[in-house]
Amino acid sequence: DVPVPIKIWDAEYREGSWAFLQELEQVTRYSVIAGYIQALKPKGRLLDVGCGEGILLDRLGANNYSKFVGVDFAQAAIERAAKKPHPRSIFIYADAESYVPTETFDATIFNEVLYYFADPLAVAQRYRAWLKPGGLFITSLYAKSDRACAIGRLLKKAYPSIDEVEIASHGQAWIVNVFTPSSADKN
Repeated sequence: DVPVPIKIWDAEYREGSWAFLQELEQVTRYSVIAGYIQALKPKGRLLDVGCGEGILLDRLGANNYSKFVGVDFAQAAIERAAKKPHPRSIFIYADAESYVPTETFDATIFNEVLYYFADPLAVAQRYRAWLKPGGLFITSLYAKSDRACAIGRLLKKAYPSIDEVEIASHGQAWIVNVFTPSSADKN
């Protein structure tokens, strides 16, 4: 849960090191995120920062979004995601810390990615500019990581939270949170 060089990410995806994200113990976390999207931003325009191979999109289903944009700096992950036959979705190979969206979104998802940035709060704050009024941040952070928990506390100080759930599966645990950054004071 610390920043990792791009070359390592790409190599790990090419070697299949992240294949475990497709396993049963991960389904609950992805399903909770998809459920929040379906309940709070049905048919919304979604930005998945650090999308990997597009697993969240698989869980959403084609009728639950109007547009899905996934961004990741692991080229191997983006290549795999782009092969999926999902309508109204695009995957972009880019560094999320410097990527500049060309449109606004109803929700931005940071699923197990914030702790890989040198300054996670600065990254979240930057993406706030591309949220539509009433837009949401949906985060998932590993509950057994001190760094992830610290990031979660800082996010709660910065943005109002409308819901939070802790998920546990096979000795692992995650905290999924829904924030309303557009209702926080803009600096």
